[in-house]
Amino acid sequence: MNKVLTIVFLTLLSFNGTFAQDIIKIEAYVLEKSTNKPLPYVNIGFWGKSIGTVSDENGKFYLEYEENYIGKFEVLQFSSLGYKMLQIKASELFSKLSETNKIYLEPQNLALDEVLITSVQRENKETGSLDYDGLTLGYWKDKIALGGEIATKIKITKKNSKLLDLKLRILENLSDSLKLRVNVYDSKKKLPGKNLLATNIFHVVKQDKGIDTINLRPYNIKVDDDIIVSIELVEVFGNQVGFAIAGTNNGSTFTRYISQDKWKPIKDAKMAFGVLISYPKKEDEIEKRTPPQEITILWDTSASMVFNRDVATEMEFLREYLNELKTVSVQVTKFNTQTDESKTFEIGNGNSDELINYLKNTNYEGGTDFSKVFLDSGIKSDLVMLFSDGISTLSEVGEPLSCPIFCIGSSENANHNLLQNMSSSENGYYINLTKNTTDSAIKAMKFNIEDRHVYNLPEANSAQNNVYGKISSNSRPLEGVSVSIKGTYTEVFTNQEGAYSIPAQYGDKIVVNYFGAKEKEIEVSNNKNIDIELEFEGELLDKISIIGVKRDTVSRDNMVRRADRKYGYSTSYLAAEDISPADIYFVDILRKMPGVNVSGPPQNPTIWIRDRKKTPAVFVDGIQTLNFLSISPQNISSITILRSLAATNRFGSEGAGGAIMVTTKTALQYKEGKAKNWALKTGNDYEEGKLYPETNTKISKYIDELYGAASFNEALAIYKNQKANLKQPSIDFYLDASEYFERWDKETAYNIFTNIADLAFNNVKALRTLAYKLEALNKYGEAKYIYKRILKLEPKRTQAYRDLALIYQNTGEYNKAMLLYKQMLLGTIEDLDFSGIRDVLINELRHLVLLHKNEVDYEDLPSDLLSINFKKDMRFVFEWNDPFAEFEIQFVNPDNKYFTWELSTFAKNERLMDGLKKGYQIEEFFIDDAKQGKWIINIKNLKKETTLNPTYLKYTVYENFAQPNESKTVRVIKLYEQEDKATLHEFMY
Repeated sequence: MNKVLTIVFLTLLSFNGTFAQDIIKIEAYVLEKSTNKPLPYVNIGFWGKSIGTVSDENGKFYLEYEENYIGKFEVLQFSSLGYKMLQIKASELFSKLSETNKIYLEPQNLALDEVLITSVQRENKETGSLDYDGLTLGYWKDKIALGGEIATKIKITKKNSKLLDLKLRILENLSDSLKLRVNVYDSKKKLPGKNLLATNIFHVVKQDKGIDTINLRPYNIKVDDDIIVSIELVEVFGNQVGFAIAGTNNGSTFTRYISQDKWKPIKDAKMAFGVLISYPKKEDEIEKRTPPQEITILWDTSASMVFNRDVATEMEFLREYLNELKTVSVQVTKFNTQTDESKTFEIGNGNSDELINYLKNTNYEGGTDFSKVFLDSGIKSDLVMLFSDGISTLSEVGEPLSCPIFCIGSSENANHNLLQNMSSSENGYYINLTKNTTDSAIKAMKFNIEDRHVYNLPEANSAQNNVYGKISSNSRPLEGVSVSIKGTYTEVFTNQEGAYSIPAQYGDKIVVNYFGAKEKEIEVSNNKNIDIELEFEGELLDKISIIGVKRDTVSRDNMVRRADRKYGYSTSYLAAEDISPADIYFVDILRKMPGVNVSGPPQNPTIWIRDRKKTPAVFVDGIQTLNFLSISPQNISSITILRSLAATNRFGSEGAGGAIMVTTKTALQYKEGKAKNWALKTGNDYEEGKLYPETNTKISKYIDELYGAASFNEALAIYKNQKANLKQPSIDFYLDASEYFERWDKETAYNIFTNIADLAFNNVKALRTLAYKLEALNKYGEAKYIYKRILKLEPKRTQAYRDLALIYQNTGEYNKAMLLYKQMLLGTIEDLDFSGIRDVLINELRHLVLLHKNEVDYEDLPSDLLSINFKKDMRFVFEWNDPFAEFEIQFVNPDNKYFTWELSTFAKNERLMDGLKKGYQIEEFFIDDAKQGKWIINIKNLKKETTLNPTYLKYTVYENFAQPNESKTVRVIKLYEQEDKATLHEFMY
């Protein structure tokens, strides 16, 4: 059909015959020249200037821009399928409009593909992916986005593929309905190229969430190569726009915010677009591959490649394949966290002995970073052979190469899905030598065979033969119990029902640990179902009613509330809400506590707990004091009673009569930066004098041996020998050795501590230690991948979401951070309670807005979060890798007054339990407009441990927090070694 496009311009702003005003507003209509009928959904805008729109169903559009932003040589562009593109320079707009209000576009004659009806059978196949991770999404939120597109790359592996259906996973649609246009672009360049469609494809989205299917069959879209599919917003029905497409963090996404804008590639994101295609079925015909002249072998040398692998079978296959080729040039690149070394071999007469010996002489060390090898190797070969288990521990795989990739592995524990997808997407084949014989593997290299193997997810594979059961105490299930295999990094935690599942084998010893309970060790027999009952230590705690308890909101008697919990032990506890205005004296509160006896007048009472006649010790905000009777009941946040045995365990003879732990509202206000009255207390004079610095830690025998080396090579030989002689090196072994090798070679040091990523990829505690270390080295990209892994392992812990939001700030992905902070603060992440870290989230959100206001979408934030008066001189953030850690932090001000924050079984017990229940392990403190002079921060570990995987603490100091001149320092502390109080930080304020 021959059509001509007509544009009618009407300037709405008063301009007195010229375009001299700052704001230009244009209202226009798109018409057919021959019929003068409106033409809807034409793309209109200044190319690459983020100023554009589309015409509506009546051909009308509205455009507004600042005159000084658009230079006279900028081009206003009009495009629509079936018409030649029209471009008008801004300098010519006035002359065009002064002569006529109609501008015509000439039709573009397109030759339609001939439809050939044959009896060729076709097969259907799903490509793309509808997977989603709950964090990656593409969205539109206002009508200004008309003409904006969200696009993702779709792999096409068969020639003459026909597109049948496009499926979208919609996370949210707040609009009444939206009209979308589907576009299909070629992907020969890095960004979307030519639109391959001959006609518009429109689709109205009506559902609010779920899978939406768009029928593409009537449009006869056939492609031979990879494509980029986009959805474009062309019309909004109703007043509200809020539309989000789900996605995952592994793939390629492209966006343009507005019509005619430039494409922007988005790393680590792939939209949930699934495409059903069909392709001709070939009977009894297998396409033979062209024999390669040049091959690149990528040889994974990361630590995990030592285990569960048949390297002899891999080398036998490689030798046989090279013998088939006879003559070929082979470049071998060894890689782990970077491309370690590379060497080229010229194979003649099929002799590969030199190459095979080179591979045999390989040192396996460090984590795996696929992004580096694909980025750095400069591959220009006919095909790539990747020998790996597919476990990328420090980066996403991303978009690898444009030549065929054959992934080769022999490990049952490999990431089979990733290796298969990588191979099939690049016209290769996944050669899994646990399923393929050498002969069938060589056939897959020589012929274009489709890989029809189906693999379960790695978690499903490992779960089939697991030991499983439930853990309880007094017949009540326990959530969050650590279950590990002794001598390994394999560790899992029980769920809300107390259930666990762990890949333990016959003869393994599983170790069960939980806060306040006796450690239990059980040897695995033939019975796979092992239920475990935990015992709690004596009178450690009585009945606890702190977090997650259904409290009786009707009964308001004078007795302290007590409630059973699944934590398995109990205490007497009273909260601020149990204190009434009628309570005048401190002893009025004590009389409410079960087991506490009070006699005599309020000013001079006799106090004892149960039948003990010895006076209990009283601790107010962590400080033992005799001057407690003057405490106002209205200033009490909580009181916890420890009976004699528990108190004696913690405080020695001082606690023989039990202990009364008081937390005041004043202390809590200091913690929030609202008050600093703790420095005015009595009985908190700092008298300990100079302590050893925290860095004065013990030197292990391994590091002591390394310090005896006279050269780098000698030290490396000692390290390798040490590692070989250890059945399972500990986390601190790798970190200490890495720190030592900093003096010789930074790359070697980095590889050593990234062993943690490969060897403990399923252990959250170890991964946190690794992430802390990466942050301290400013390797935020690698740390981001680790935090993503932690979130996958711990989707029910609030700390994992906060850590990812903060790392997004550090990697410059400010809108991703903003979106995640909003989700946490608004409570839109299902089944999670972020109240325990709400203050942290608010402070970090303010930080994000104040420092990056021009780079984030903040318009929908409450006004209190946008306060320009938010200022803090110093912010101290403490994070620890073990939710069961117990320690104290002590602040000493220039007046030699101290404040102690203690996290333990016996102090701030409610805070510890809240962290366990809600899933966070972080605390922040502020100093602002405080006493000038020398400040000291001391630290002490309160829990002994001997483990492969010890407790580390990350200590972050912000100076001039959220100000343009902010500075930040990150340190990683060996908390497990601080059995004696040590000075963490001294500074002048």
